[in-house]
Amino acid sequence: MTNTIANHITSSRPRAAVLLGAIAASLLQTASGGSLITDPSVLLVVDGSQYPIEVRPDSKGYGFSFGIDQPDAPVSMSGYLNPDPEISFSVTVTDFGTPSVFTFTFGQLIVPTGAPNVVSATLVGTLEDVGGDGISLTPSGGPLAMVSLVGPPNTNMGVDLGPEVAYSGTPTQTSPSTYPYGAFSAGPLAGPGPGPWTTMQTTLSFAFSGGGDIARLEGTVTILEVPEVNGGTLFGLAALATGVAWKRRRR
Repeated sequence: MTNTIANHITSSRPRAAVLLGAIAASLLQTASGGSLITDPSVLLVVDGSQYPIEVRPDSKGYGFSFGIDQPDAPVSMSGYLNPDPEISFSVTVTDFGTPSVFTFTFGQLIVPTGAPNVVSATLVGTLEDVGGDGISLTPSGGPLAMVSLVGPPNTNMGVDLGPEVAYSGTPTQTSPSTYPYGAFSAGPLAGPGPGPWTTMQTTLSFAFSGGGDIARLEGTVTILEVPEVNGGTLFGLAALATGVAWKRRRR
């Protein structure tokens, strides 16, 4: 798989040299800093059952789209891994029966990115209470549902999002009730150093309330290395990051 990825990277000339350098640097690291990311990877885990997701390379990165129609917890998801670097995703889960735990992990090699840098993240969605018995989303494994790392060694980016939320039901309701989840955001703010970072990973993990409830969630995470600015002010870094993010959305 690594050879296949290297072949694809060399066909994308603007990023070829830096990405091949990232692969070499990453493969030389030891596992002491946590799990090693050596390929673009997307993994779904539902109540302990794993579903590796195929990613599709193009000239800029890797897209993915996937669905499972298992009776207890059907899931659909899509998104994009951009080594420049950015991760974006959209997931929908329907949790029949008893509450289930869903974990989505998105990982990739990135263009080497050191300090100073600017990081940002967003998480937004809706929760649909189908049966009127209430609905809840509880982060699994930590205080927040979405956790983002760079490495090696694995280092928190400082833009974790997604608190626990719960809404009381209305037993007499005749149609599903929809509630907001977020919008939550962090940044632009000064990111971790010193780097250079060559891997990036975002994990979305939560326990859902069951009973046919539906969660629709979308998230993005970015890290941008920026040149030193006069005075080294965070204001200058944040302004530059905001401008780059705006240009990306217009593409």
